[in-house]
Amino acid sequence: MRKVMLLGLVVGLWWMWRGDGETVAPRVQAGVLRNGFTVLVDRRIHELDQDARTEHQMSLQLADEVRFVGTSAGSTVGWTDGKKLKLAALDDRGNPDEPSTWGKKVTQLCEGAASNEHRFGIGWLESDGRVWIVHGPMRSTELATSEELELETVKTTWCGVASAGQDLALVWRDGKKLSLNFCTPKACSSYVTKVPVPAEEPLVGFGCVRDACLFASRDRSQTVLRRVFETGRSLKLVLTAAADDTRVEIVGAGGRIFALAYLDRDHRVAVELRDTDGSLKQSWSFDERDVPALRWDGSRLLVAFASEKFSALQP
Repeated sequence: MRKVMLLGLVVGLWWMWRGDGETVAPRVQAGVLRNGFTVLVDRRIHELDQDARTEHQMSLQLADEVRFVGTSAGSTVGWTDGKKLKLAALDDRGNPDEPSTWGKKVTQLCEGAASNEHRFGIGWLESDGRVWIVHGPMRSTELATSEELELETVKTTWCGVASAGQDLALVWRDGKKLSLNFCTPKACSSYVTKVPVPAEEPLVGFGCVRDACLFASRDRSQTVLRRVFETGRSLKLVLTAAADDTRVEIVGAGGRIFALAYLDRDHRVAVELRDTDGSLKQSWSFDERDVPALRWDGSRLLVAFASEKFSALQP
């Protein structure tokens, strides 16, 4: 049984106001470990090496909705327990090991989570309309600090969390306005970026690199991509190959590259690498029917399907 000290890793909190959620939770969640990946499919966990070969399997011994990430302590979950958020690494049998407790009056988990070779992060909403992020480094020798960010907002109902290189990105909807903020390990930026996704377009995916995020939304029968830099500069393009009803999985894949996964018009899975200017760099096709989870570990892109087929692509 693995003995872990997760409290030594979780060393910082940020908060912001919440926004209005639209994306549908994926069937598969994944995280980056120090020497591989971890994948949660329903309640089954696969811990993989860097080539996506299964090294260990176990069943998650929790019936709750969870957010799933990798830490230097191993496969880790966050879940709500009454009015608190619990965070724990899992032992070899899938049991939470020495959970830590966060929050005061937790109402729900945030959309998505951050997990890459640099950091992890899980967010939750409080009853006062604020959202907190518990985060930590993949290397236990690194330290983060707490930072509080004041935002001038009206009532909001949703937030999302994503990896952004060595940082984290926070997204929230405030009324009809969608906003973006980047946080380093020490502080969130005082600059809030407006995201030009109309309120009437459901958000079906988002992911980030160090200074920009890519948002996928549904405009009637087409999927629209909008790349938004921290400065507010944006670019819009239509993902013409996408099926009408697909969600889009997006993660930063190093530097200024986004990795995308979606169902194409033949309902096969397309995985693409696109530059921040929208240009297509590389693509793959898979004979699957569910959009996979994607994770980037610094050199490999994990593609994890609900069918429990896993690939580690090396662009």
